[in-house]
This record gives sequence, C-alpha cells and structure tokens, in this order.
Amino acid sequence: VHIVTTASLPWMTGTSVNPLLRAAYLHDRLEIINNKHNNNNNKSNQNKKDKYDTANNNTNTTRSSYVTLVIPWLELPEDQKQLYNGRVFNSTKEQEEYVRDWLLNSANMDHASQNLNIVFYNARYHSDLGSVFAMGDIIQALPQDEPLDVCVLEEPEHVNWFRAPGQGWTKRYNYVVGIVHTNYDQYMKQHYSGLWSAPAIRLISAAMVRAYCHKVIKLSDVVQEFAPEKEITSNVHGVRQEFINMPMPIPIPMPVYYIGKLLWTKGLDLLLEYEEYYKEISGNYFAIDVYGSGPDQLDISRAFLGRDAAQRTRANITQYKVFVNPSVSEVLCTTTAEALAMGKFAIIPVHPSNQFFLRFPNCLGYRNPLEFVANLQWALTHDPTPLTDKVAREFTWEAATDRFLEASSITHREA
Repeated sequence: VHIVTTASLPWMTGTSVNPLLRAAYLHDRLEIINNKHNNNNNKSNQNKKDKYDTANNNTNTTRSSYVTLVIPWLELPEDQKQLYNGRVFNSTKEQEEYVRDWLLNSANMDHASQNLNIVFYNARYHSDLGSVFAMGDIIQALPQDEPLDVCVLEEPEHVNWFRAPGQGWTKRYNYVVGIVHTNYDQYMKQHYSGLWSAPAIRLISAAMVRAYCHKVIKLSDVVQEFAPEKEITSNVHGVRQEFINMPMPIPIPMPVYYIGKLLWTKGLDLLLEYEEYYKEISGNYFAIDVYGSGPDQLDISRAFLGRDAAQRTRANITQYKVFVNPSVSEVLCTTTAEALAMGKFAIIPVHPSNQFFLRFPNCLGYRNPLEFVANLQWALTHDPTPLTDKVAREFTWEAATDRFLEASSITHREA
C-alpha cells in the first residue's frame, strides 16, 4: 500500500500528521493480518512451516513494511525555512530520521517508526496558495521494481492539479482510494481571486478525482460532490492516544477555550456576536481563552480583549472543561475531536462538517445564538459525562483504521 500526501513533518498540518498516522497504524494492522495469514497457512503444512522458520531466522529483522508513505521533499531551503519554523534539512535521510523520531516519541509507535517505508518526491511550496506541489511525476519517484497494488491519495484533487506527463494512477495501480481533506471551494474564496477561481477549482477538482480514483472517501459532506457513484462519507481520522479520556481537572475560573487558526473566517466574528448575546441574557460576557496564531491575529486580539477574554499563544488545554468552536469552514475539525476525546464539552454548530461529533454525549450542538447561550450556561454548571471504553475507542486511530478499511472496500460487482 502506498500512501501519497502533499505535506510532511515538521510542518504540523493535517495533511502531514494524519497521513503519517494512517500509514503507521495501517502498517501495524497489515503486519497482524499477514502474520496471522502466514501462521494459518503454516499450521496446515508442517513441512512448509519448517522451511518458513528456517528462511526467516536471518531476515526477520530487515523485513519490509507492507506500507510506504510517500511525502514531499522541499528542494528549496527557503521553502523549508518558511514551513518548518526555520529548520532546514540537508538531505531526505535527515528528514526521514525526524519523521521516524516523531513516530517513536510523540505517537509511541515503536514498530512503525522502525519499519514503515518512507519515500520522497521533489516538490516546492507555493506561498500564494499555501500549498506544496510536486516537481515531476510522483510515480517515477517510487521503487520501480515493486508491484504497484493499492494507492491512497491524500487530497487527490491537490495531488493532481499540476500533474506531470506520465501514466495515471489508475493505470499504474490496481486500486486507488482518494481521501478528501480540504474544502478547497471555501479555501479559494478566502483569496482575492476566489470569486472567479473557486468555480474553476470545483470543476478541475471533480475531474481529477473522477479520473484518478476508484473510490473516494469524504471526511464530511461539507465538501463538494466529486463522483457520486464512487463516493462515501466517513471520518477516517483519529486522535493520538495521549488525548483519549484524559482525567478532567478541577475547573478553573476561566473554563472555556478556543484553539485554532486566527482567521475571521473560522467563525470568530460569530463568537463576538455570541458574547454580546450572552451579555444581554446574563448581564456579563463569558470568559474565554483564545489560543492560536494567524493573519487576523492582531484584529482578533483587539476585538476580544475588549471583552472578558484573553489571547494566548501557548496552549495548556488540559485545564479546561468547555471547548467552543463556531467554525464551519473545516471539513472535519481535529481540535473538536481532541476536546471530545479528552472528555470535555464541545459546543459546535449543527453543520455537515460536525455530523460525526454530534452523536457523542458531551457534544452540544446549536443552530442559533439562543441555543449557543443555553448550551454554554448548561456546560458551565454541569460536569461532562465520563467516556465509556466503547465511546472513547471511537476517537482512536485503531477505530479510524477500521472505518478506513470498511469505507475503502468494494464488492466484487463494483470491481
């Protein structure tokens, strides 16, 4: 299985972290499946078992992974400095070591950190679009002596916008699954050219996804329709184990927080309206800590600091019990998933991007300012429901891998 994405650590963005964790957990899962399959075959024939054991005595420590992560290598040092907080790698080997170290120490995935295959393709960063694009045919960067069986394209529209000449993905692979991460329609509207470029991007994206994928997984229905006969909606992302059902602290005087990119388009203008509405009803603004950075940081800081709020840059979110997120621009919000996994209340709008979260007991959905205020007042005066093991597992990458395998499967008729 080859998992191809458009970003890499140390850029801590969703399209670098989530594909990496998907590859690592899929590596572990396929190791279990294939080892079990081999063991069952070996039990049926003792002679074959003896030969298998003898052959693997010398090769077990160098066994190749069933999964290969394909990530961009930024050719220009200035691109690396811009995306990697000033850090520059001298070689792909050096960056690969960084990725493996993160898997080991931050994700606690010892086996995957050592055995997951990692391949780089040359790429450059387009600062105006805030995106990385390949400089050449990605398929040519892959080992040519390996059979190309299954490919997972993370952001299939993005991967194919500027495709180099060569055979298409569906020509080289037996089966191609695309996972749509980003609402590029909304993303393009945030740029000065969005009024004319957004419709064009919709058409191009639909064409690219239809042409190069056998199956398309949308994280939520907030994204456009690409190929209805190939599509399925499923949250195939999880959160790291450190967030799962973290013990709740004693509430502090400021128990509400927001964390995310500081853009007005993330719904922070609505949050100001909710502050005013809350004051009309209760007589006071509700206290909130705002964490993050972004292009609108200065204006947002000025707006919120005039109320009972504080803007912070470093998050210690374990101390809070209520997370608010008014944004409807994400496809699926990671910070909402993390808050619910930690056993906090999450107050979010009823919206297709939040459909996965609304079924959980500590998720308080609202449709208007009155419902927002009612949910917030209830959350401030109650304790979150402790997560059962069954509910907590829904947020894990193990469960996300289950959902991915189910969503990406096809019937014999479809094949």
